[in-house]
Amino acid sequence: MTLFQSTLIAAIFLFLCGIILFLFPQVCRQKILLFGRSKRAAYTTMSIATTWFLYQIAHLGKADFGDYKQYIFALFLGAAVLSFRLVPDFLSVRGLCGIYLQLASLFLNSAYMQAAQSRLFLVSFIYLGIVISIYLGAYPYRLRDFANTFMSHSKNSRILGLVAVIYGGILLYNSFNY
Repeated sequence: MTLFQSTLIAAIFLFLCGIILFLFPQVCRQKILLFGRSKRAAYTTMSIATTWFLYQIAHLGKADFGDYKQYIFALFLGAAVLSFRLVPDFLSVRGLCGIYLQLASLFLNSAYMQAAQSRLFLVSFIYLGIVISIYLGAYPYRLRDFANTFMSHSKNSRILGLVAVIYGGILLYNSFNY
């Protein structure tokens, strides 16, 4: 993936999410509240995140613990399977965080060794998302708390949506000016 493609994808995603959040703040709040405990979402997001992660483990080189990849593969497959049994609450949030971290790896690889001024807006957004993903992966119930406190007023949701639209616009502008 090139820097143009990754910036364009991030811009479109932010722009669309911002518009939806700006126009339908209460619907977004309800969907976020339902997402955390949804079994269907948990199976979907965890399956995607686990499959993607195990694919990367299966293709490790010798320098990256390649001699032990069978053990690492079995360990993480076991952890993924046991997570459904031992920590089923908010598993969909953890799965979504895992998917985001995998996507962040792709986006950051596309920005590697590019001019600093050209990749600044993209990597800033990606690193902010990484911090949020790690935090929500450790404390997934905080997404529910965020929806209950911050998004309870439609004014806050509209402001957040507007910020996402503006930042998506900046990324869109930057993607065509590389």
